[in-house]
Amino acid sequence: MMDEQGMRSQRRACSIVFLACLALKCFAAAGGPMDYDEGIWNYIGRLWLVEGVPPYAGAVENKPPGLFLLYGISNYCFGPNAWFPRLIGCFCSAGTAALLCSIAARWRGPAAGWTAGLLFAVISTLGWVDGMLACQSEWPMIFFVVLALRLTGPGWERPRPFASAFLGGLALGAALNFKQTALADAGGLVLLCGIPLRSKGLPRAVLGGTLGVGLGLAAGIVPLLLSGGTWADYYDGVWRILALPGTAETDPALRFKGMVDFHRFLFATGLLPGVILLAVFWKRIRADVPWLPWLAAWLFLDWLAVNASGRYLRHQLAQIVPPACLVAGLAYATLLEVVRYEARTMLVRAGAVGLALLFLLDKTPLKSAEYLARGRTVKTAPVLLGEFLKAQTAEGERVYLWGDNVNVAYAVSERRAPGRYFNQLFLRLPGAEDEARAALESHPPAWIAVFAAEQERIPRWLKAQVSGYRKDGERFGYVLYRK
Repeated sequence: MMDEQGMRSQRRACSIVFLACLALKCFAAAGGPMDYDEGIWNYIGRLWLVEGVPPYAGAVENKPPGLFLLYGISNYCFGPNAWFPRLIGCFCSAGTAALLCSIAARWRGPAAGWTAGLLFAVISTLGWVDGMLACQSEWPMIFFVVLALRLTGPGWERPRPFASAFLGGLALGAALNFKQTALADAGGLVLLCGIPLRSKGLPRAVLGGTLGVGLGLAAGIVPLLLSGGTWADYYDGVWRILALPGTAETDPALRFKGMVDFHRFLFATGLLPGVILLAVFWKRIRADVPWLPWLAAWLFLDWLAVNASGRYLRHQLAQIVPPACLVAGLAYATLLEVVRYEARTMLVRAGAVGLALLFLLDKTPLKSAEYLARGRTVKTAPVLLGEFLKAQTAEGERVYLWGDNVNVAYAVSERRAPGRYFNQLFLRLPGAEDEARAALESHPPAWIAVFAAEQERIPRWLKAQVSGYRKDGERFGYVLYRK
């Protein structure tokens, strides 16, 4: 057991890690205006909480409802924006870093805690993982997953297994409200968190965890049902859509390139070397951390989750960072134990310099510094298009946009698309184009905007619709058509 002085030292370390991560993440998040995915979620969130049109029935997207609820609350309170969700995401990342510091320190000592917490703090800001987009679905998901581990995992006495499992399950259910791949984390945590509950308290823990997960999921599903959504909408929009053609990368060359880049990220950030060191010191670490095989299993499950779709979008890589940081913390702390004092000091300094360079040489802080130097006044073409359409249309009128990053323009315009398929990404799904064409005919938009570079490549059904409109010139890189 840790003495009182050790507990105070650990709390101080976790507080420093929390504040350091919050400062770094807020600086990174200030690096630009609303982005592609943020536009999608602003649009759907506004449809839900402002116009009363629930997700999936009103707009097709493959994320769970918790994310839309967060962006909807942001939109309801502050209008279309990126700053509020990003701020929430910054606190999620800072909380995750502090929790990782606490867990690793409990398992292997202060050096492991500092390493795991600070490594996560720096990595979470990098362009490798879309650090500027602080409220991508992975960051809240990661926070709730690590919170579940802290509430239920090994290393602490659990005199009330039902209560601790219930709270951990509640956090895990909340994670599933932000991204479906939290199922991989759930598998890892079941292995890890079952270790201290093998005794007669296990049945109560299973019951508590199950109830907690159900209640956590209900926090996202119940608002959807109360607003007019259905269980079929939830199943089709969150789970069934993942198995439909067009949602995974099928080109072997692109999948291979993505996998190579993924492992380059793991190596460059020190996570892969940490895994290698873990293998080297396996017996030594396992003597103090008997649940080490289950931590490795969690890491492997998250590795599978990142590789599942084959797309390797940068923010998707974030899922593996928490277990990898725990592994790295345990491994690097053990390395410090086995070397001489002089070499230990040198390694600590080298690690600190490495983390500083990892942050300073990344493009995200440079982009943030430039954006802040301009007074955050830079507006992208989609933002300008959205502002123009809002000024040119009345509430209730619809617009249809095609091309580059039109999600942001939809969000800023505060105008609804004719149908569910506002985002061209999902037009690859079976029957999507037929539904989009029928929606255009049923709800003719007041304006149609087509990205100029794609003017000659639009589908026939959109060309037929445009032929009945008056061309209104080109603005912001988009060709505009007026009804």
